[in-house]
Amino acid sequence: MYARSVRKAMWAVGLAVALLGALARAQPEATPPQAAAPSTGVERARALTERGRDLLTAGDVITALATFREAAQLAESPGLRFNIALAEEKLGQLVAALLDYRLAKRQAARGDAPQVSASVDARIAALEPRIAAFTIQRPAGAERATVFVDGVAAAHGGSRIAVDPGPHRVTALVDGVTRFERIVRVGEGESRAITLTLSPLPERPRPTAPGYVIGGVGLASLAVMGVFIGLRQGVLADLEKLCRDDGHCAAAAQEDIDRGRTYTGVAEVTAVVGTVALLGGAVLLWRAYSNGSDERRGAAAVVVRAGAGGLLASGVF
Repeated sequence: MYARSVRKAMWAVGLAVALLGALARAQPEATPPQAAAPSTGVERARALTERGRDLLTAGDVITALATFREAAQLAESPGLRFNIALAEEKLGQLVAALLDYRLAKRQAARGDAPQVSASVDARIAALEPRIAAFTIQRPAGAERATVFVDGVAAAHGGSRIAVDPGPHRVTALVDGVTRFERIVRVGEGESRAITLTLSPLPERPRPTAPGYVIGGVGLASLAVMGVFIGLRQGVLADLEKLCRDDGHCAAAAQEDIDRGRTYTGVAEVTAVVGTVALLGGAVLLWRAYSNGSDERRGAAAVVVRAGAGGLLASGVF
């Protein structure tokens, strides 16, 4: 009896140990704290900068500049900005290079970049005398002109525009209309004066369609008048057969008399409308082609209105 109790106790202890082991295996393993992820943007910028330097040394300046600019979109540094300016200077982009050298100098003054600080002042001093410039002179009438150099608007208030050596397209717009355009070539360190001699405004084409349309209506009305005059003459010929010399007509002639009156009225109206429309079309065409003053052309008009005795036409020319 005692032995059986011992075996039961040992079996219970074994079961408990097995359960504790299973629970221990079920617990998740503790993970060590992760180290901070590296700044991939900065590392990428460093790699691009190194590649750009290699390209610059190999003489592929254009690709080097594109690589430096890609790196600058990820992370800025005085050395990177200095390399951008160096590549721009080699490509003849002197104005951009001077701006980037000055930016590199400001960045170096705020951080630890002794190599840039030691070199950038000499670069700026050597580059400044090489910058070319345009001096814009504005005579009377050109004060409001907006000046563009190679399609880029220049500061409106300034008269001196820094440019790279070489040819440049200079244009000036007034109220959205190009009034000046010239190709100007400058050498290194050269300053050229440009006088904005504005061209006259192009003459606007004058509309002629209304004149032709109204004149055509006038001709059509006169043609209709001719048709009804012919019909009226036919009715008169019929009435001569139905009426005596004293003017007395048979009852059967009344219908012809009414038609004759209708034809006469239509012919008179179309005669007036045709004449006025033809005259109005001629006036509009004269306004379109004439070299007279704008005030006189603006005052010309033809008015048709109903009066006591029929249609009345009046005009101001």
